[in-house]
Amino acid sequence: MTQWLPSILKETGYDCAPAMELTGWVDLIFNYRHELGPEAPALPKRQFSRLIQYSQKLRNVAVHRNLVSVSEFFMLTYFAVELAEALKDDKRAEVLRNMRLETDHAWESIVAKRDSLETKVNEEMEEIQRAREELDRREKEVVCTMLEQDCGNTSTRCRELEESLKQAMQGGELILL
Repeated sequence: MTQWLPSILKETGYDCAPAMELTGWVDLIFNYRHELGPEAPALPKRQFSRLIQYSQKLRNVAVHRNLVSVSEFFMLTYFAVELAEALKDDKRAEVLRNMRLETDHAWESIVAKRDSLETKVNEEMEEIQRAREELDRREKEVVCTMLEQDCGNTSTRCRELEESLKQAMQGGELILL
């Protein structure tokens, strides 16, 4: 901005562009657009204002640590790059592009790690489910074995009792086991 509005910056007491709030630049640039050279931004006020708003939100994310989703962050940095390009600030546009790339790589790493963890947890949960099914099967087997043995024992005891009763009825001694 110092290259396009040096006298205005001096009049307003700003020694550099960052000294002024981002939203203040929209009105300042459009109020003094007739004094800007051909190298100055040539965006419609509405579009410029929108880019400033998104850039200000990105600034607030950085300065105030406002939380945003990754997709919102990518959108904000996209518009910040667009604003830097409109202002012919190639250096900041490149910094913003690099920031997007670094964030994209970091996000891909996070997603890959999360996918790996989810796969591991799913495998462990399947193993737990198989173990539960095996325990259920063993429980049923143990109960069936117990019932079979109980039935066998009951049958044996009933036969012995029956035999004892027969002998008692025939005049022999009554033997109970």
